[in-house]
Amino acid sequence: TEVGLYSAAYNLSAKSIDILVAVFLLSLGPLVINTWERQGLGPTQEALRATTRIHLIVCLPAAVVLGALGKPLVGLLADTPYQPGYRIVCYVMFASFCYGLGQITGFGLILAKRSMQVALSQVLAMLLNLGLNVILLPRYGFVAAGITTVVAYGVLALLQALFARRYLVWPFPFKTLRNVAIAAGAAGLAAAGCATLASSSLVQNLRSLCLGGLSAALVYGIGLILLGELDMRALPRVKQTWERVTRWLAVAPSGEPRWPPRSGGAQ
Repeated sequence: TEVGLYSAAYNLSAKSIDILVAVFLLSLGPLVINTWERQGLGPTQEALRATTRIHLIVCLPAAVVLGALGKPLVGLLADTPYQPGYRIVCYVMFASFCYGLGQITGFGLILAKRSMQVALSQVLAMLLNLGLNVILLPRYGFVAAGITTVVAYGVLALLQALFARRYLVWPFPFKTLRNVAIAAGAAGLAAAGCATLASSSLVQNLRSLCLGGLSAALVYGIGLILLGELDMRALPRVKQTWERVTRWLAVAPSGEPRWPPRSGGAQ
């Protein structure tokens, strides 16, 4: 059934990028909150801009490339009856990306302790998702559900950004978005070319994924350097930030590791 196709493809594809988004948010979220508590509005807005920039650089290309590799990904991990669900992989990836943006835009409301506006944004996005599903599902099937999920998460991020403007302006890095979109688009084309090698063979699908991932990473890295988005002189600072992130993830105040999370509930 189409429900089975959607569920199988959604679960497989979402897990592949949700880990990346979750690690990103778990590590950088507390940095923004600590900046707010210790340094005030100006540095917090700069931290929010830097957080958004990193999210764009890391998660947008992941969504594009994994979306382009949807057919071999699902072909490798799912049984044959569920493989047509690969058509929603791209939408699931971008939904997770928009979810991450929504978490960033929600910082302003959380820091201002406006939980009612957070709830209102979520309710409005949910109602929009339900309404679009009622209209589009009968005509377009399970693919429409993937599209409406992207729209709902995108609207959620936008609503929270608008509600938070009174308390914390979201300084969006449009230049980074342009550069990342160009480089990620080129990487997606490279990955899509490798995805044409996908077939019913597990070995062939694995080969397609590996070649697509490696070629996309190479194209994306070169693209960012050529566009001036990555400064090789900033590598020591990137390394320092990564070490701070990994240290934060390693140990919680209780002494237990923050990542991976324990099964059975939130930490």
